Amino acid sequence: MSLSITLLSAGLDTIPANLSQGVAVLSSKQGQEIQEDIRAEILAHYSSFEEAWERMVAEEAVPGLQSLVQEILRYFSVVPMGFPRTNIMPVVMDNGISIPANTWFYMNSKSANFDPLAFPEPDQFIPRRFVDKEGSEPLARRTGGPPMRHFGYGAGTRACVGYHLANRLMYGILGRLILGWKIQAPGPVDIHPDTYNACPSSLVAEPKDFL
Repeated sequence: MSLSITLLSAGLDTIPANLSQGVAVLSSKQGQEIQEDIRAEILAHYSSFEEAWERMVAEEAVPGLQSLVQEILRYFSVVPMGFPRTNIMPVVMDNGISIPANTWFYMNSKSANFDPLAFPEPDQFIPRRFVDKEGSEPLARRTGGPPMRHFGYGAGTRACVGYHLANRLMYGILGRLILGWKIQAPGPVDIHPDTYNACPSSLVAEPKDFL
């Protein structure tokens, strides 16, 4: 039952919420600079606009855009409390406390995503956070890890099995939006991670209207 909930909610709830808030970021004042930066990088990577448009949904080859997707997933944490899980074997903590098998756990994904030890300046939305210092390739590829360095998809063996599909969908949609349109909101846009959610009591965030 837990796995089924994960598979269903990951696709039906989290991707639309992240995409909506991603567009909100692009439509904000900060987003104007982000759009110009990412659009320039995309066009520099491909030989023509037409090629960029076609390849945008076939590959994830632009480091800046890939990083933007991951930062949206980290910063907004649309599922702030992960689904309940049980441990299959006893766990002994560093302080000596032992947790018996079959204990229920909740993962505080939002707190993990804002841990300053893992993410310098966690309260800042940094589009290129997940690109290496030289800006030449995604950090995940350089370190050999999976294509995410956050807890937006969960963690460990029970992380969302569809993260590849989610990354590709968000990458393709945001990439084509940035290529084809200039996105600008007519008024203020709430992109603060603590207040953007119109329904804080909901299991999955519901971004406020902004257009």
